[in-house]
Amino acid sequence: MSRIHRLHSIAAARWRWFRELRESADVTSALAASGGGRFMGFNGNVVRARIVLGLAEALRATRFVETGTYHGATALSARRLLRVPVESCELSGRNYFISRVLTLGAPGIRLSREGSPEFLASVCRREAARGEQARPFFYLDAHEGVDPASLPLREELGEITAVASFAALIDDFVVPGQKAYRSGTYGGVPVDLALIAPMLGAAGIEACYFPAHAPEMDTGYPSGYAVIWRSTALDQAWARGEFPLNLLTRQRVPEAAHRPDRQACEAATAGLPL
Repeated sequence: MSRIHRLHSIAAARWRWFRELRESADVTSALAASGGGRFMGFNGNVVRARIVLGLAEALRATRFVETGTYHGATALSARRLLRVPVESCELSGRNYFISRVLTLGAPGIRLSREGSPEFLASVCRREAARGEQARPFFYLDAHEGVDPASLPLREELGEITAVASFAALIDDFVVPGQKAYRSGTYGGVPVDLALIAPMLGAAGIEACYFPAHAPEMDTGYPSGYAVIWRSTALDQAWARGEFPLNLLTRQRVPEAAHRPDRQACEAATAGLPL
């Protein structure tokens, strides 16, 4: 797909209601809703988008919050698919300009040009103040880089877990036992469960969820991801084993991480020995 064609397809997402995808009851029907591989957003992965929809519906999400707008494909698709307000941030001036143009006039989407820690701090303070009325869904780019000390997941998860009820998907994450999924590193430090376990444990998050299916089952770029949440409704929905949450597998956060040890959190995210 040429760049011009891709940008046109992103802009066209503002008029799609994704009816077939919303009504899909299995992987086959979800794939049939991809439009012949032309699905935009969520790294082009239509099955992942259906999982996000299932999570958001079980959570009864009130907002979709994205870090790393890039060209706005996920922001536009999430707005139409989930039918909730969308907020997204982008640090690159070039990508921010492109995304502003492509989302121009699209209702319910607010873009910010700023780094993800600052953006999430503002969003999460507001959401935390709303208490149980706020149930945001966070979609986090892992921000691959060379300096492990600058990995923003530490700050991001610190802000997110201050919200009473939420779900969060972390992109570019190592999927245990699924080497075909691609993932990010920071100065050679893999973005995996061991990296974030101390932060999750300190926040009382006892489980992390990963795709149970191979990336070949989906339609787009095979980036791995992890999902965490604090929601009784989502706990119950996943336990029922119904589509699409049956496409996620649960892994318990190591017991050693279940302690409010800030130094351990900081050491883990800096790639230092505990």
